[in-house]
Amino acid sequence: MRTWIKNNALILGILVIPFVILAMMWNQIPDIVPLHWNAQGVADDFGPKMPGMLILPIAGIFVQLVFWALPYLDPKKEIQKFAKTLKILQLIFAFLFLALYLLIHLTVIGWIENSSALVLPLIILSLAFMGNYFTRLRPNYFVGIRTPWTLENEDNWRKTHRLGGRLWVGMSFGMLLLYFLINVEVFVWILIPGVLLMAIIPLAYSFWLYRKEKVS
Repeated sequence: MRTWIKNNALILGILVIPFVILAMMWNQIPDIVPLHWNAQGVADDFGPKMPGMLILPIAGIFVQLVFWALPYLDPKKEIQKFAKTLKILQLIFAFLFLALYLLIHLTVIGWIENSSALVLPLIILSLAFMGNYFTRLRPNYFVGIRTPWTLENEDNWRKTHRLGGRLWVGMSFGMLLLYFLINVEVFVWILIPGVLLMAIIPLAYSFWLYRKEKVS
């Protein structure tokens, strides 16, 4: 247990930070808080601060629990082959949830006027970081671009993740640049198809590799 706590001390510390902030600043938070913002950064849904302010911290804990459970759920124990990469992905998610919580908290107490101006770039940047580590993943049932063709063929997995990684990094930085160049309302209509393409293109490429190998 001590070894596990030592190995996960940074992640555990990140998970605790929102609760420490809440305990210290609870009285400064209004009883009714915004729960959702539209594309213009205007709050359009509200609810009580309990449980409203706990949604993101608890969601962050849930995501980490899933990561910690993966080595025990993997029947072939393939995840252990890229444990260091998995830890990096855990940290990316931990920092992402912490940053999102801080932005929302500062908005709720009035220190930031429009957190949505930072939320979208933060999420896009996280996608780029995740894509950067695609090539370090190895075939498994839980993490990565899992198709019937990548799971059956290690070469298909390797090529698909190489393309997927480049695509995620390139398109993420492209969308990040667009975010600062065009109106946010227009950008949202580009972001959704962009993310869909980031998901669909590697899947189609994986199938194309499978068909190509089958024909040859």
